[in-house]
Amino acid sequence: MKELYVGRQPILNRAQRTVAYEVLYRSGPDNCFDVNTCGTEASLKVISSIFTDIGIRELAFGKPVFINFNKDLLFSELPELSPDSVVVEILEDVEVDDAVYNACLALRKNGFRIALDDFILHEGSRRLLKLASIIKIDWRADPVEHIRAVCKELEPYKLKLLAEKVETEEEFRQALELGFDLFQGFFFERPVMVRAASVKVMSGTFMEIMGLLQADDMNLDEIEKVIARDAALSYKLLKIINSAATGLSRQIDSIRQALVLLGIDELKRWIMLLMLVQHGQKCPSELLATAFIRAIFGEKLALCAGRDEDAPSVYMVGLLSVFDAMLKRPIEQVVSDLPLSPPLKDALVHEKGPLSPYFRMMRAYESADRKSIGRLAQTLGIESSQVVRCYLDTLRESGLYIQAMA
Repeated sequence: MKELYVGRQPILNRAQRTVAYEVLYRSGPDNCFDVNTCGTEASLKVISSIFTDIGIRELAFGKPVFINFNKDLLFSELPELSPDSVVVEILEDVEVDDAVYNACLALRKNGFRIALDDFILHEGSRRLLKLASIIKIDWRADPVEHIRAVCKELEPYKLKLLAEKVETEEEFRQALELGFDLFQGFFFERPVMVRAASVKVMSGTFMEIMGLLQADDMNLDEIEKVIARDAALSYKLLKIINSAATGLSRQIDSIRQALVLLGIDELKRWIMLLMLVQHGQKCPSELLATAFIRAIFGEKLALCAGRDEDAPSVYMVGLLSVFDAMLKRPIEQVVSDLPLSPPLKDALVHEKGPLSPYFRMMRAYESADRKSIGRLAQTLGIESSQVVRCYLDTLRESGLYIQAMA
């Protein structure tokens, strides 16, 4: 699949849990969704590829996806889509005439939910209100008082309101008070702290094991001793061994046997993920998913570039890249507490050094920044199509881990 960039933006509910994703697709040199015929045909190919190549369940971990529809796409021959997994998002520039209304009516009769993007009240948009299920309102397009008035006018329709571009906790709170049900933006990176009960691993244990795992003369006996001293970590690793996600479902009778069965590479993954989860118990789950996807994606990029020696470090860069948001501390403070190598710290804090191109690629792909993706692919010495394959493979693989940790 050449020159295809697939990204996802999470859609969260009032409890800040991810309930759906908006699928982003790009084609053509301008990194945008064109409304002319060629652009629509390209988008059709991308939608088809998403469903037939990676698979919608793997892409969205079983959650529904919002797919943008312009007027041309609304009347095109589509791949067979499931109304249970797809929300049809009508773009704001679609002129609502009788043909558009009837097309939306047919979608609704076939069980599809319809979302109206960047909603503005006017004669045409009012026609679709009785067919729509979700109204998306750009939080940054108008003052809060104007948004309040729009919400008041929409009350009789009993629709779900989705606030787009909500980027701070304060904005999230304002949207909650106005009755919004769904949210899209970066507010989840500044989480509201809540209480959560869990068996906790001692923080010192994580630090000690991370140091041992990075040592040139790594000693399995020492790792076993550290794990055995922490009942919570021992319990969690034993549970992992019997998890369907690992494929190791079997009985064991010692920590050593667990480590041998799991393997050092898999142990590193799970230690880092457990550390993320423990620190992130008060954070939205999407932040944890972002970290794990970045980690696996970066690792695959390194292997694809023939730089196997970079893969473990790049994996850690991805996982640690969200710790500033989790802990509400600057990243330089976060890494100062960890036994990290200079290249790791340089990539995370300064975006410099040999690992920084991987970190920048992680973020470029998330935002479907085609120009940066192409430039960084050249830096890494790989083709853009290989980057795409790495990302699609990442979504498949990461889904198993993320669902296992849910």
